[in-house]
Amino acid sequence: MKSPKRLLFAFIIPFFLSNHVSGSEERGAKYYLQEGNQYLLSGKYNDAILSYDAAIQYDPNDYISYYKRATAYLSLGKTNPAIDDFSKILTLKPGFKQALLERAKLYLADGEYKLAKQDLEGVSQDDSTKLLLSSISEAEKSSQIAQESFSHQQYDQCIQHATRVIQISPQRSQWRTLRAQCHFGKGEIEEAVNDLTRVSYLNPSDQELILQLAKLNFYSLYEPDRATAQVKQCLHYDPEHKPCKSLFRQIKRLQKDLQKVVDAKQQQRFATAFNTLVGTSTKKGLVSELDEPFNALKTEMKIENLPKRLHLTCYELACQLSAEQKDSERIDTWCSAVLKINPDHPDALTHLGELKLNNNDFEGAVHYLEKAYEANGQQDHRIRQLLNRAQQLLRQSKKRDYYKILDVSRDADPRTIKKAYRKKAYEWHPDKYSGNLDKDQVESKMAEINQAYEVLSDPAKREQFDNGFDPFDPEAGAHQQNPFNFHGGDNPFAHFAGGGHGFPFEETEPLQAETIEMAEPGSHQSPPLYRKLGRIAEEGWTSVANLVTHPPIEDTEPTIPEIKNDLKRKLYLLLEEPSSSHSAFWTNVIVSLLIVFSAVTTTIETIPTFRSAKSNRVWFQLESAMVALFTLEYLLRMFAHSDSLRMLKRFFLCKEKRYRRTIFDTISYSSITYEFRFTILRLFRLLRLFKSYKYSNTIVMTIEVMMMAFRRSGDALSALFFFTVTCVVLFSTLLYFAERGIWDETLQTFVDSEGAPSSFDSIPAAFWFVLVTITTTGYGDMVPTTFIGKLITFPAMMFGVLLIALPSIIVGRNFTIVWESMRQRQFSNSNGLSDLQPGRPSGKID
Repeated sequence: MKSPKRLLFAFIIPFFLSNHVSGSEERGAKYYLQEGNQYLLSGKYNDAILSYDAAIQYDPNDYISYYKRATAYLSLGKTNPAIDDFSKILTLKPGFKQALLERAKLYLADGEYKLAKQDLEGVSQDDSTKLLLSSISEAEKSSQIAQESFSHQQYDQCIQHATRVIQISPQRSQWRTLRAQCHFGKGEIEEAVNDLTRVSYLNPSDQELILQLAKLNFYSLYEPDRATAQVKQCLHYDPEHKPCKSLFRQIKRLQKDLQKVVDAKQQQRFATAFNTLVGTSTKKGLVSELDEPFNALKTEMKIENLPKRLHLTCYELACQLSAEQKDSERIDTWCSAVLKINPDHPDALTHLGELKLNNNDFEGAVHYLEKAYEANGQQDHRIRQLLNRAQQLLRQSKKRDYYKILDVSRDADPRTIKKAYRKKAYEWHPDKYSGNLDKDQVESKMAEINQAYEVLSDPAKREQFDNGFDPFDPEAGAHQQNPFNFHGGDNPFAHFAGGGHGFPFEETEPLQAETIEMAEPGSHQSPPLYRKLGRIAEEGWTSVANLVTHPPIEDTEPTIPEIKNDLKRKLYLLLEEPSSSHSAFWTNVIVSLLIVFSAVTTTIETIPTFRSAKSNRVWFQLESAMVALFTLEYLLRMFAHSDSLRMLKRFFLCKEKRYRRTIFDTISYSSITYEFRFTILRLFRLLRLFKSYKYSNTIVMTIEVMMMAFRRSGDALSALFFFTVTCVVLFSTLLYFAERGIWDETLQTFVDSEGAPSSFDSIPAAFWFVLVTITTTGYGDMVPTTFIGKLITFPAMMFGVLLIALPSIIVGRNFTIVWESMRQRQFSNSNGLSDLQPGRPSGKID
């Protein structure tokens, strides 16, 4: 009995075990399927896919799990695994309509039209099926037309049909690439780049395409952030890809240089910014590095009309920096370069308009400023003002231009205008004119010259004329005047004190106390090159000089020593008295020019570029020739002088003698090297130029006035020196603690945040920066980098302006007082007037 029971029990146990396992598997597949459905409904597609994977593992023959997982894949945009799941479903359940329809849609989106047709053939023909078949037919037809249009360069039609194909098959990169080529052919670079960017998303491992896109975005469209991201994407798939690494380094370096230019411009270091951008004679700039990669990109893409936005950015900066530096040639070059890329650039048009306006090209100014005003939406008030002025000046230039009449520029100073007026008046005065015009024409021309001078010599009338209104034009709103009425009734030549007889050109100006005389042609009493101090009226002297006493001025004429020998006397006058004759004057000029030439060669000789074994011999031979000439001149002067011993004792000649002895010693002792020749003594020869000052009363008087003005301003100058020293010490100390940085034990000096040695490593080192800041020089060789340092620099600049301005007013006032007083005394002495005028004390100016 026991044996049969045991056998029965053995058969029953496996049955129960198999039923238990089967139930567990069934519950597991359903559980994960339900869990996946919950994740799918809540939008957690990745979690849903994991649950469906588990369900399929428990029951690999359940097509529902595959269908659900394919749905999750489609929600994530993963079409290829979705197609695989639909294909698996059709193997488990052939002819499943929903799977065929979904797979046909995916094939259609991928541009696989044959496969899509095959799936639709196994499905009953309803509305959805017919719509898919119609889309397939339209896509095939449009794709064929797009390709044919591209081959015939019919880019608009190509873009139209390629767009329709992309709408039907968005996952097919072929049609986006075709549409991009059509955009390139049409010159629509940005649209083409957008299509290629989408292609790079569809094919993320296509490194050549990504590299090409990065170049386009940087060198052409100048989208540095997008270009950098694309290069990083390229390096993500292959970190050792050499072209991508090279482009990444190049983009990073160019962006860094461009940022340096922008920072320097914001700091108003315009010269530094321009040199970094454009380069110098010894170093290439940023602009020169753009052409080669850009041209290579054009060749690679086979496109001639690529945008040059990186070039445009650099050209814009160069144009702005040139305008800040007021460099006319650079403004014309770089702003014109901007307009070649962007003809409607408002800033470049404005800068060129201002340039044309300053150069008196009013038509060009109006042309550029009108375009600038339109490009700015007619909203810029400054451009409107410039345009109005240019238009007014253009209308004025077609009538009468006083600047052209006197042949001077619009920025000419009063002295230049007066000089030009005298020249024109001498040329066209009726008593001096020697041309073919009749008397009436000459008088009319002379009146025109007088009229021009009256307008340009009067600041108010000149300002009115510069603003586009002619003071003598009734149509311009000015009062009508007789063009021949110039402070002299009906005499058009009333500017000339002598009327029309003899034309002495005596122009009396009481306030300036100066009269210019011009002798008759052929007369040698007063050479035309020299100006003589004329008479001043005893009455009408109204000047601040009336309030001060007058220093005695000694007008001592140079004494000529008694020389009995005629030859020596002629040599003496020739070499020592330039005013004795024309030949003596030009001899003095030639000797002075030779002295300057010798000093210039000595200076150039010290430049390392001009120093070599060959050039050293050339310099020495040239200097030896100069020494020979000066030695000859020295010997002639010794011979001509009545007292040669006294001549030898004169300071400047003793210096020259020592210098010549040094040169002769150098020639004699060949062992002495070139570097140890006492070339510094050559510069003492320049001191002889001061000797010529004694022949100019104006220079002598100017020197005396300067010395006396400085003596009278001693207190102000002492205060200036004291406060300057105090400010230098104070601000140098503050800047030292603000800018010194951190002590580096290795370098044994303070370093800044970048590890470079600090420029402000000591208080004496900061003296230079504070000194050039206070004196408003500002070389830019040292600049504070911290916020506190810049904050300290601002009051230093303000104190510098005040410290220099206040004492300068005192010195300038004293100079004016002494100058006018001494000029009046000189005029009085030269005309035999009394040293004292009624009610005015005598004495010296302290």
